[in-house]
Amino acid sequence: MRAPLAIAALLLLAGCAGAPVTDSPSPTEPAATPAPASPTDRFETAPPIPDQTGSPVALPGDRLEAIRSDLTARGIATDDLIVISARAVTWNDGSWGCPEPGHVYTQALEPGYAVIVEAGGVQYDYRFGSGPNPKLCVPFVQR
Repeated sequence: MRAPLAIAALLLLAGCAGAPVTDSPSPTEPAATPAPASPTDRFETAPPIPDQTGSPVALPGDRLEAIRSDLTARGIATDDLIVISARAVTWNDGSWGCPEPGHVYTQALEPGYAVIVEAGGVQYDYRFGSGPNPKLCVPFVQR
């Protein structure tokens, strides 16, 4: 009596097994080849400003002073600070075109500025929303 019950249980368990797994990709799916990364590829240049049709503007003085204060706090001399470009833009979301990994942003249009300044021969990409606080856009590329 136990033998037929055991055989029935084994057949039931065998029927629950999934399809065998193969290690080779199917012919319709190309195999992904990751690009080699070097330590110098960790940071890349800033992404392009999303709204390239933004109007060139004279940057309000409080925005320029906020940039100067931020650079000074970072230990960067601002004696020779030059505004390379300043554009009035409408950002697609609260990241201001410069999202950071792990952050959540508002999903609403926000007016602001995209500003490129130069200090000490180095260019810095600053973004503003509707408020006076700048964000230095240094994109992080996770490899």
